[in-house]
Amino acid sequence: FAEVELNERLETEQITRPSYAGVTQEGTQIVVRANEAGKLRDGRAGTSANALSANILMQNGTEVSLIAPLGEINEETQMTRLQGGVIMETSHGVVLETEAVTSALDRTLVASAGRVTGQSPFGSLEAGELLLSPNGEGQNVLHLKNGVRLLYTPK
Repeated sequence: FAEVELNERLETEQITRPSYAGVTQEGTQIVVRANEAGKLRDGRAGTSANALSANILMQNGTEVSLIAPLGEINEETQMTRLQGGVIMETSHGVVLETEAVTSALDRTLVASAGRVTGQSPFGSLEAGELLLSPNGEGQNVLHLKNGVRLLYTPK
């Protein structure tokens, strides 16, 4: 590191390649990683991060990965916000893009902040929002809502 970089890191209290791993109330495993993280500069509680990724492994074996250039983690509320263009990919072949999502660290919950577009094994998708959450029967379900459009592509 150059002297200038060291001084900047000491002033901003940055961490390089931090990671967080935990298990939710439902038994879902969550791992969050970032390239760098540091305190939020606006005085709010939490941590800002860049090159953020979250991997979610549900009890049924389904995996969901989220990747975003920016994000925030709030340990007090157990919530993570990924933003700046989020890519969500499931082990079932669904790939969705949205501007931002909020994800819980203590339970299975991922919600978009707005419009979602993407591809699935059965065609292209568009929706006003997405929500990944338990359905009350112990299963996690990906809900697409508000103006859902599916263009079916037969194989």
